[in-house]
Amino acid sequence: MTRIDHPLNTTIMTLDSKDIEFLDKKGISEEQLREQLEMIRTGFPYLRLEAAATPGHGISEINAEMALGALSCWETFLQQGGKVIKMVPASGAASRMFKDIFAFINGKTEKPDTDFIRLFFDKIEKFAFFPSLNSACVSLYGKSVATLMDEKKYKDVARALIESDGLDYGRLPKALLEFHKVQGRSRTALEEHLAEGAQYAAGRDRKVHVHFTLSDFHLPDACTVLDLYRSAFGGLTPRDPGRRYHFIVIPVCARYLCLHKSKRR
Repeated sequence: MTRIDHPLNTTIMTLDSKDIEFLDKKGISEEQLREQLEMIRTGFPYLRLEAAATPGHGISEINAEMALGALSCWETFLQQGGKVIKMVPASGAASRMFKDIFAFINGKTEKPDTDFIRLFFDKIEKFAFFPSLNSACVSLYGKSVATLMDEKKYKDVARALIESDGLDYGRLPKALLEFHKVQGRSRTALEEHLAEGAQYAAGRDRKVHVHFTLSDFHLPDACTVLDLYRSAFGGLTPRDPGRRYHFIVIPVCARYLCLHKSKRR
């Protein structure tokens, strides 16, 4: 048993034989671990940027021959039973995306008062979430988005978008926001990652493993989206309707959520 101590003589962690074996496999010594923990405690120095990365200066360009070679390696890996896991960091809240909307709601003026807010309302019908927002406004106020805007009730529209009695976009993680229009419907980011996974992360057995870093708080909402995706497509990806996939979604706070369990066709 090995102790990792803090300079103030407090124990940060205790390493057992399995921990030491794990570090050894990663090529990390106990001293390096101490140094890493100390950097986490004291902070990291800022990096001085030299220039933007460009081809030949920080970016290596891949020619056609190299690309074909890489594709061949990938296909061989899949055909030999290689397992792919698509990692999606999805726990971040979308509140920063709507900071201007929050500021408008909490501000004194009732009309759009910044270029951002004016553009938001000018183009509001183009957002993927617009149909849902319109339904929320009808449910909350008995009026459509267009009617509320004609009546200069912009803040009511904004509240329906980000507050809990509406779409609650100010609280939800970005994974659960409708952000992409495709084939006559709107997709959340979570759904889009499932569709993308079927395109490039399916193994030979047609299984697609997707790991979302979802918090416990947002897991029920994610399950709702998964159920809607299953009912809408029945395990068939809309971009590849002739092939059936088995999605295994692995949230960070749960073991497995199987989106589709039926036999492959």
